[in-house]
Amino acid sequence: MPSPWILSKIICQPSLLTNNKITSPPSPPSPIYIFQITTKENAPFCQILGSPEFPLMSKEGDVMIGGAFSIHSKITQPPLSFTEKPSRVTCSSVNLREFRFAQTMIFAIQEINKSKFLLPNVSIGYRIYDNCGSTLTSMRAAMALMNGDEWTVGKSCSGQSAVHAIIGESESSSTIVLSRTTGPFKIPVISHSATCECLSDRKEYPSFFRTIASDLYQSRALAQMVKHFGWTWVGAVNSDSDYGNNGMAIFLAAAQEEGVCVEYTEKFHRAEPEKLMKVVEVIRKSTARVIVGFLAHVEMNNLLEKLSLHNITGLQFIGVEAWITADSLVTPTSFSVLGGSLGFAVQKANISGLGDFLIKDFWETEFKCKETNKDTKAASCKGNQDLIELQDNDDDVAELRYSNNIYRAVYAVAHSLHSILKCSKSQGCDRTIKVTPWQVVESLKQVNFTINNGDQVWFDSTGAAVARYEVVNWQRGSEDSVQFKPVGYYDASLPPGQKFVLNTEAILWPGGKTEANIFFDTMDDTALCEMLGSPEFPLLSKEGDITIGGAFSIHSQISKPSLSFTNAPESLICSRINLREFRFAQTMIFAIQEINNSSSLLPNISIGYKVFDSCGSTLPSMRAVMGLINGQERTLGKTCSRQSSVHAIIGASESSSTIVMLQISGIFQIPVISHFATCACLSNRKEYPSFFRTIPSDYYQSRALAKLLKHFGWTWVGAVRSDNDYGNNGMETFITAASQEGVCVEYSEAISRTDPSWQVARVVRVIHSGSARVLVAFLAQGEMDILLDEALKQNLTGLQWVGSESWITAGHLATERYSGILTGSLGFAIKKTKITGLREFLLMVNPSQNPHNDLLREFWEATFGCSFQSNLNGQTQCSGSERLEDINNPFTDVSELRISNNVYKAVYAVAHAMHNMLKCGHNDEAVNQSCNWKDNLQIKQLVLFWLVVKHLQRVNFTLQSGERVNFDGNGDPSATYELVNWQRNQAGDTVFVAVGSYDASLPNGKQFIMNKKNKTWAAESPKRPQSVCSESCLPGFRQAVINGKPICCFSCIACAAGEISNSSSPGECSRCPLEYWSNEDHSQCVPKGIEFLSFGETMGALLTAFSLFGASLTLVVSCVFFRFHHTPLVKASNSELSFLQLFSLTLCFLCSLTFIGRPTEWSCMLRHTAFGITFALCISCMLAKTLAVVIAFKAKRPANPAPQCSAPLQRTSVLSCTLLQVLVCLLWLILAPPFPYKNTAYATERIILECNLGSPIWFWAVLGYIGLLAVLCFILAFLARKVPDNFNEAKFITFSMLIFCAVWVTFIPAYVSSPGKFTVAVEIFAILASSFGLLFCIFAPKCYILLLKPERNTKKHMIGRNQ
Repeated sequence: MPSPWILSKIICQPSLLTNNKITSPPSPPSPIYIFQITTKENAPFCQILGSPEFPLMSKEGDVMIGGAFSIHSKITQPPLSFTEKPSRVTCSSVNLREFRFAQTMIFAIQEINKSKFLLPNVSIGYRIYDNCGSTLTSMRAAMALMNGDEWTVGKSCSGQSAVHAIIGESESSSTIVLSRTTGPFKIPVISHSATCECLSDRKEYPSFFRTIASDLYQSRALAQMVKHFGWTWVGAVNSDSDYGNNGMAIFLAAAQEEGVCVEYTEKFHRAEPEKLMKVVEVIRKSTARVIVGFLAHVEMNNLLEKLSLHNITGLQFIGVEAWITADSLVTPTSFSVLGGSLGFAVQKANISGLGDFLIKDFWETEFKCKETNKDTKAASCKGNQDLIELQDNDDDVAELRYSNNIYRAVYAVAHSLHSILKCSKSQGCDRTIKVTPWQVVESLKQVNFTINNGDQVWFDSTGAAVARYEVVNWQRGSEDSVQFKPVGYYDASLPPGQKFVLNTEAILWPGGKTEANIFFDTMDDTALCEMLGSPEFPLLSKEGDITIGGAFSIHSQISKPSLSFTNAPESLICSRINLREFRFAQTMIFAIQEINNSSSLLPNISIGYKVFDSCGSTLPSMRAVMGLINGQERTLGKTCSRQSSVHAIIGASESSSTIVMLQISGIFQIPVISHFATCACLSNRKEYPSFFRTIPSDYYQSRALAKLLKHFGWTWVGAVRSDNDYGNNGMETFITAASQEGVCVEYSEAISRTDPSWQVARVVRVIHSGSARVLVAFLAQGEMDILLDEALKQNLTGLQWVGSESWITAGHLATERYSGILTGSLGFAIKKTKITGLREFLLMVNPSQNPHNDLLREFWEATFGCSFQSNLNGQTQCSGSERLEDINNPFTDVSELRISNNVYKAVYAVAHAMHNMLKCGHNDEAVNQSCNWKDNLQIKQLVLFWLVVKHLQRVNFTLQSGERVNFDGNGDPSATYELVNWQRNQAGDTVFVAVGSYDASLPNGKQFIMNKKNKTWAAESPKRPQSVCSESCLPGFRQAVINGKPICCFSCIACAAGEISNSSSPGECSRCPLEYWSNEDHSQCVPKGIEFLSFGETMGALLTAFSLFGASLTLVVSCVFFRFHHTPLVKASNSELSFLQLFSLTLCFLCSLTFIGRPTEWSCMLRHTAFGITFALCISCMLAKTLAVVIAFKAKRPANPAPQCSAPLQRTSVLSCTLLQVLVCLLWLILAPPFPYKNTAYATERIILECNLGSPIWFWAVLGYIGLLAVLCFILAFLARKVPDNFNEAKFITFSMLIFCAVWVTFIPAYVSSPGKFTVAVEIFAILASSFGLLFCIFAPKCYILLLKPERNTKKHMIGRNQ
C-alpha cells in the first residue's frame, strides 16, 4: 500500500541534525515538502522542509477523522515566481455557516465518544483544517491531513496517514482536488455538500462518498419543474466551477428533452467581477422572465448584490440546494429580487443537542470583541455575552440541512470503524487491530444504519446518498421575515409518477402574486419591432459622422455550443487573444484617426468605428455582421426597416468568415473590404458585387506556387490545407496549375482548427510516411499552429515547407520552438512596407484609455502575464504602468508590416470613396476644403451603400509610402508578391529574406524572378533538396508511365534505334533527322553511314579486277586476231565484225566500272546508257554474223554469195540496231535521266547511295531491247546449227546466247530482291558473266585453233574438203 509520504520530494539536509536531536528549523512561509536524509548513519531522519500545516481545531484519539471546511471565505493568493518560495496564503472573513459545519462534526464525534454502543472503548479524535474555499488551500489541507504536523517521521519517509477518513469539502472543485490527492492512498473522503455528478465516477474517485445526492437528479428535477409550469423560454446562470458547469450541462440536456429552450447561458466566478457585470447586463436585456440559477451560495450572493443595486426585480428564480436555503442571502433588500424563488433543498432535519452545543462558542466574530484588547476600537471579550441573543446563521439550527449531512457522515465513519474493530457492547472493540484507510473505504460501502432522528444512512454504488429534496419557496413570514416554505418534494427512490409532487396553491410568486401566468409573453396593440435575443456589442467603438465597421479574429479559440435546434444555444465564448489580429484592429483605428486629423481628406467629417470579434470562425462572424448592421438598440419602433449602423466593413481575416459576412451584407450592398481573405471564389462579381480586397486573390498565388516548384525541379510534393473556403479553393487552383507545370501531388490532406487531436495526428502521420520531401502548406494560422504542435510531437523534420501568404511571415512561428521544422521555408508574401507613426500609436495603447474596456484589460494581462484581479493563483497584479516599449511580441513588432498595410489601405480606400461621393473639396464655382454633407443627407440615408460601392470601384490614389491603390473589375488589387525564405541571421534569430518576386501584371516569362541572394533550405542544408517520385532518366532513356500512378512516377526505358534523349528533352525520345542515326548510348544523333559499292572494299575490288581482267583478255584476243587476221579462220569469221565485237566486249567489261564508286550525276547517266549501247553493239554484231551465215548457206550457189550477205549490209544492220538503242538511251536521258539518290527506306541505320533510274520504264526498255536482240540472235543461230562443222560458228553463238539469256533472266529477280549495294553488284555480275560468256563461247575456240592448232587454220579445212 503506497504511503502519502511518497508525494513529497526527497533530499539530504544534514544541517538540521544536532547530536541526534531535532533542532527546529526556521519557519519560512512555504508549502509543505518532505525530505529524507539517507546517506549517513548519524542522520537517519525523514523530515519536513518548511513549516507544517497545523489544524485550526484538533483533538487526539485512538482513531482520527479529518475535516476540511471553508471556514474563511476570502483568500489572498501570493504571486508565484517559481524562482523563490511563495508567501503564505492568507485567509480572512469567517464564514459562520461553515464554522457551524465544523462544530457539527465535533459535536457528532463527542456524541459518539460518549456512546456505550458505538465504538465503546475507542476514542475518536479530529483534525479540522481550513480550505478557504479555494483549490490551492484544499491541496495544502489534504497534504496536512495525510502528513500530520510532525517535523520528522523516522528512518523512512513511508508512514501511515494521520487520519483514517476525511469529512469535506463543501464545494465540488475543492472536493475534486482533495479526492485526487488522497485517492492514490485510498483515504476515504465523505463530502456533505459536493454534488457534482463528475464525482460519481468510481474509476476516478474510488474512495469518495457523500451524504448528499448527485446533481444528476437535481438538474433533471429542475427541468421537470420548469416544464411543469409551462416555462419554455428561460435564462440560465451558473458558477464557473465544476459544480456549476457540470450541473448546468446536465440541466441543459434535460431541458432539451423536456422541450424547454434556454435563451442564454452565462457563467462567472466569485473572483470575476467583470464577468458578473456582463451577466447582469444580459439578464437586464433578456426577454426570458425565468432564470435557473445553478450557483454556489457565494456567487449567488454576489449576483444578488448587483441585481439589487440595478433594481432588477420581478424575475422568477429557480434555485439549487446550494443557495435556495442559504441564510446569508436573506437581507432587507434581497426579497425584492428573490421573493417567490423556487428550488430544491436538502431535506431539513433535527439534531438533538446541537443548538446547546453551538451556544457555548465563538465570541469574537459575533460580538466584535478581542480576547486581548490591543485594538482600542474593539471591546474586550468579557465572556458574559450570550449567543442566544443573536439571530445569526451560526447558532440558527432551524434549517439543519447540510449540518445533518455532516452529522450523518461522521456516524457513517464511526459505523464502519465499529465493524472493522469488531466492536460489541459486552466486549468492546478489538484495539489490537490496526485500522487502515482502505479498510474504512471497503467498510463504508457496506454501512446501513439509522441515526437518532430516523434518517437511514447508506451509499449507492457511486458512493452517493439517495436523492431526496424538498421543494422550497421564498415567502414572507411574520414581521417581514423570510421563510423557506416547503411546497413539494422530490424522491428519486419512488416509482415514476410519484417522484415529483408539488402543491401549486401554496406557492407565492414574485411580486406577491399567486398566479404564474405573469411570466408568459403578451402582445398589445402598440407592439414595437424588437430584437430577438440580446444584441452584440463591439469590443472597440467610437462615434462619428461616418462609421466604419471592423471584423477581426481578435480571439483564436472558440467554444462552440451544441445546437439542438429545440432551444436557444449557449453564448459563444472566445478566448486566447490573437495579438497579431489585435494589431490589425489598432491599425484600422490608427488610420481612422489619421484621416480625422487630415485637412485634405474628408475635412469636416469625422469617421467613427465599431470593431467586432469574428473569433476566426463563421458562427461568430455571422453574429458580428449582424451586430455591425443592426447596432445595439433592442427596439426600433413600429417598423423593422432602418439604416445600417455602419457604412462599410473592413474584414474579415479569413475567407470563410468573409463569405458568411457577405452573404448577409451583400443583400443590402454594404461594401466589405477584406485585408486578408484571398479565396479566388470571392472574385465572382455576380455573387459578391459589393466585395473588395486589398490583398491579391489566391488565383495568382496558387499559380505562383506551382511555378516556384517547377523552377526548383520539385515535381513530387505533398499538400496540406485548411478545411475551409480559403484552403479548399486555393488548393484546388494550385493542383490544377501544378498539373499544367508537370508537378504531381502525392497526397492532399485537410485539417481544421476544430478537428480532434487524432485527426491532426493522422494527417501528420501521412506527411511523415510520404516520399515527397517538399510540403505545400495552404493553411490559415489557426490550422498551422495545431499542425506544428503535432509535428513537434511526431518529430516531423527534414521537409522543405512551401507556404502561403497567411503564415509565411507570421512572426509568432519564427521562434526557436519551430526552427527545426520551418527553417528554410519558402513562400509568397505580401510586400512589406512602413507606416509612419504606427509603432508610436501602438505603444500608446493602455487600459487607462478606457478602464471599462474588457479587451484592453485582457490584452494587457496577456502581454505582461499579470492580472488586474488580486486573488488569482500565481499571477502578479497589473498596475497599468507597465511599458509596451519593453515588450517584443506580434503586437509591437512593426518590422513586417504586410497585412497591417492592407488594413491601412482598406480604410483609406473607404475614405477616398466617401470623399469623392460627397464631393469634398469641389463645388460648381470654386474649390474649397469642405464636404457637401448636408446636401447629401438624403443620399446618405437612402442609397449610400451602392454609391459607396460605386465609388470604391473607381478609387485610384497613392499612399504616403508611394503605393498605388485601386481595384480591378472584380474588386481585386494587382497581384504582386515577395518570395521570402526563412533564414537565420548572425544572432541566430529567424528572419524573412526576400529572394524573389512575382508580378502577375507582367508578361509570361517575366512574372517570376529570382534574385541572386543565397537561400537556406530545409534543415539549414546548403544543398537544395530533391523531391521527385522517380529520378530523371539518363540520356538515352525515356519515361514510361506506370499504370495507376501519377505521371511523375515513371520507369526509364531505353530509346529505340534512331531515337535519342538528352538534357534538352529529358524523359522523351526524339527521332533523329532522316540522314542521322543515334549513337550507341542514344544520347545524340550522328550522321548515318553512307553505303555504296566502292573500289576500296573487297567486293568492289574483285569486281574491278574481273572487269579489268575481262577487258584485258578481250584486248589479248583482239591482238591474237590482229596477228592472224590474214589467216582463213579470221577471214571466215568476218574479221571486221569480229574486231567490232571484240571492241564492244571490251567496252562491256569496262562499263561495269561505272557501277563502282560513289554515284554521281554523270556516272548514273553513263552506267546504264553505256551498258545498253555496248551490249546492243555486241549483240548486233553477233546478229549480223548469224544472219550472214544463215543467208549464205541458204543460197543455191554458195560459191557465189548472195548480195544480202555483203559487208555493207552487215554494217548497216549493226549500225541500225545500235542506233536504235542509242535513240532509246537519248530519250531516257532527256525525259527522265538517272540521278544519284540516298535511299533511307531500306535500311534505317545507314544511307544507301544509289542511282535512281529516273524512269524504270526506260531501263527495262533498254534491257528488253538487248534481250530482243539476243533472242533473235539465238533463233538465227539455232537455225544455222546444221552448217558444216568446220565452219559452223552458229553453234558457239547459240551456246553463248543461251548463256547470255540465262544470265539476264536470272538477273531480273536477283536485281529486284538484292539490297543496297548488292543490287549494283548483281548488275555488274550479270554484265561480267554475260561478257565473259560471249568472249569465251565465241572467241575461245578460234584462239585455240589459231594458237594451238594452226594446221587447222586453212581454207581447205574451213570448207571441209580435206578428203
